[in-house]
Amino acid sequence: MNHINLWRELPVEVEFAYQPAEPAERGPEAQYPGCAESVEIEHVWFGRVELTGELTSTELDALAAAVLAELRERWAA
Repeated sequence: MNHINLWRELPVEVEFAYQPAEPAERGPEAQYPGCAESVEIEHVWFGRVELTGELTSTELDALAAAVLAELRERWAA
């Protein structure tokens, strides 16, 4: 399990699963279409309080995008 600390109006710890991009298979026997890079939010914590169930799908999507942006920034450094 991965986790990262982000500031989203509150300093929260985000536990997430990361899926790197995978290319599609090529050729006449190709069956796997590949997949895009993605982050799935598993838990969001503020201290010892879990906030995951209090967040809307829009907020979780925004957190996933923020985590992905933070990961890309760290990898670029």
